Amino acid sequence: MKNRRKIHIHRRSYERGGTRYVEKVVVIVVEKERPEYRFGRYTLDADLGVLVCGSRQQSCSYYERRLLVAFFRAPDHFLTFREIERIFGWEPAERGTSMRLRKLVSHVRSLFREDPEVDIKVSRKRNGYRLMQIG
Repeated sequence: MKNRRKIHIHRRSYERGGTRYVEKVVVIVVEKERPEYRFGRYTLDADLGVLVCGSRQQSCSYYERRLLVAFFRAPDHFLTFREIERIFGWEPAERGTSMRLRKLVSHVRSLFREDPEVDIKVSRKRNGYRLMQIG
């Protein structure tokens, strides 16, 4: 990820006590490129929390975005329940953790509901979830 720098020079003049002053102000602006993650036809702008597919854009919550980033970073990997819990700082023994996780995965699944080629598979054998492209 490369940062771009822009230099802006502003001149400001003012008068004080009958004397005219000219001030030169140099402003350096560093623009960071937004991290983008890709999966098939989908692009996730992690800073804005927008999932884009063609001309369709969908907003993602903070938690949906974090889970999508984890899936997009590991496209050929099952994320274990424990790995996902660690991403969010959830304790496995904490009451309601598994229900929160199922609900979050359900919300992320709904982002892809119009695309039959993408699904989130659960594996009890591997104790995890995987974002998959079908077909």
